Amino acid sequence: MISKGGHARLNAINAIYTNLELSKKIKNHVVRKGGDAAEAQDVFHDGIIALDRNIREQKFKGQTSIEGYLFSICRNVWNNRWRQRSKMSNNEIQDYQLKTSQSSDDNIIQEQRKEHLSTVLQLIDEKCQKILTLWKASYSMEEIAITCNLSSAQLAKKYRFRCMNKLMKKLADRPNLIQALRNV
Repeated sequence: MISKGGHARLNAINAIYTNLELSKKIKNHVVRKGGDAAEAQDVFHDGIIALDRNIREQKFKGQTSIEGYLFSICRNVWNNRWRQRSKMSNNEIQDYQLKTSQSSDDNIIQEQRKEHLSTVLQLIDEKCQKILTLWKASYSMEEIAITCNLSSAQLAKKYRFRCMNKLMKKLADRPNLIQALRNV
């Protein structure tokens, strides 16, 4: 389903992401190996991203279950992080903790940016919202055409251009939204 793209890809990733048994298994592994719940969640997210990429790049051959493959990816991600952390001196660990703290601030800013972008997207129709969201998520024009029931990638490209222009015109009338996006 992931290699098909479009709705099938989104449904497959959502099914994996909401697999509580699998996320609990990964969390238990990370915590047992010296991490915490937040680090386990990061490892799980990074693992899903790598899984998606590996399937789309045809590196996954289907010789094992998706769950087993994802667990292996997450185990490797965690082991690499742990090795890097154990090589650090005390000063480097303090720097790492400071960066992690700054990373939390970055996450808050990122969430605010998402909220503002969501508000901005509400200014245009649903079809344009969908097209621009898929485009921002790095879907190809072919995938956007299939997902949005358009006849060709070229037509998807035209729609993206038109939708972007609609959005820019709406934003021109709302300088407060532009300023809010710049401030975040």
